[in-house]
Amino acid sequence: MRYCQHTGVRVEYAPKAFHIVIDGKDRRYTPDFYLPDADQYIEVKALRKDGLYDRNLVCVKKLQEMGYNVTLVPMKEFYQMLRSTGLYDTIPNLENRDYRGTLELIYS
Repeated sequence: MRYCQHTGVRVEYAPKAFHIVIDGKDRRYTPDFYLPDADQYIEVKALRKDGLYDRNLVCVKKLQEMGYNVTLVPMKEFYQMLRSTGLYDTIPNLENRDYRGTLELIYS
């Protein structure tokens, strides 16, 4: 959210919940962000070895199959992009989680 605000990209936080069926079960899934100018939903996730968020990844794939413009952004790659472009130190109040305590859970 702060990245979009800093770069002037219009963004809405979790504006829509989708009802989808996966393996015969009704699911409710809300992507993290919506970029109205691109008609694109964004899901930002820390990909974990323990598979904690795998259900969200299945939901992203299902929405893509249904024709929705949904992009998964791995958190690690997002922070790498911020560092490589110099925005990491520029964006005020950037949320940066301290993963040292759970680093072994995050894919390297």
